[in-house]
Amino acid sequence: MFFDIKPNGDLWICQDQPSRMPLNILDPDFLPKFHSVDTGQRRTCSGCTYSCYVVTQKGLEPRNWPDVAGLWWKSNTRPGERCRRVAQNCRWAAGLLLFCADRLAPALRTTMQSAAGLLLLAALLFGQPVPTLAPDQVLADMEAANTERRQKLASLEGVRRYEAGNLRFNRHATMLARYRFTAPDQRTFEVTERQGSRLVQSRAIEPAMAAERSNRTGGDTEISRRNYNLKLLRFDEAKRAWIFEVEPRGRNKYIFRGKVWIDERTFAIARIEGEPAQSPSFWVKRTHFVHEHAPFGEFCFPVRHRSEAELRLFGKSVLTIEYFDYHWRSRQEIQSGAP
Repeated sequence: MFFDIKPNGDLWICQDQPSRMPLNILDPDFLPKFHSVDTGQRRTCSGCTYSCYVVTQKGLEPRNWPDVAGLWWKSNTRPGERCRRVAQNCRWAAGLLLFCADRLAPALRTTMQSAAGLLLLAALLFGQPVPTLAPDQVLADMEAANTERRQKLASLEGVRRYEAGNLRFNRHATMLARYRFTAPDQRTFEVTERQGSRLVQSRAIEPAMAAERSNRTGGDTEISRRNYNLKLLRFDEAKRAWIFEVEPRGRNKYIFRGKVWIDERTFAIARIEGEPAQSPSFWVKRTHFVHEHAPFGEFCFPVRHRSEAELRLFGKSVLTIEYFDYHWRSRQEIQSGAP
């Protein structure tokens, strides 16, 4: 009855099923691909009305209220959040009270900051504004949330589009690769498309892909207090994230110095900006990169990367990576036999 367009442009043939051949409305060849797509798998669907009406109706039955409440709780709280820990240790009522208090505090702060009279009253009554989380608590919650997400993720598949070019010599190349991850740390890349300069592919894109393949999760490159010195700079109101200055503790070709943005709600790293802690080559004078993540359900995956390098003799080179068409499974889904 209807299709589904994701924020990154991916088109699914219905709300629950992607097509066997990836479709994206931003693809220049989208129209012919769309006309030739095989939609036979839709015959296995129970129907759009099932998701819209039957599932909703079942949720209104009293016997399903605990399941609906549990789903709401997981959707509105983050891994490692204080209210979750309190709910586990002191039962759900205490966790719900803390949840309400934590959600009301930012709104109260915003109201007090927007009214000069209330600010003056708060200064007279309390002497100082409502404090935020301590930096060590933010970092501890980030590390706990990262560990929990890493332990939950069983497998991940996605597509990565690499584009690199050298402005001085006007050489460019693109590569499309399907990425597969299987816990605990198995990674594979399958290149499905190559275009442009072979030199740029071998000197820029393939080394970036090799670095992604060899950079292990949760090891000596993980952003944590074990591997980095992190200093709180400020809270970014626009992005609703804490900004920390990052300095590496050791020496590793995959570590960096710069800044990280830690999301207020999920405690996931939403943005990384900086430069490698050590130059990868004599020919590289300076490198600056920006790496962005976005939430996908209870997980957080990369969505964009851009790095600019100033090279000796060769000028400026740019590498961009787009991450999309994600499919993942959690350990809980596998254990329960969910499709």
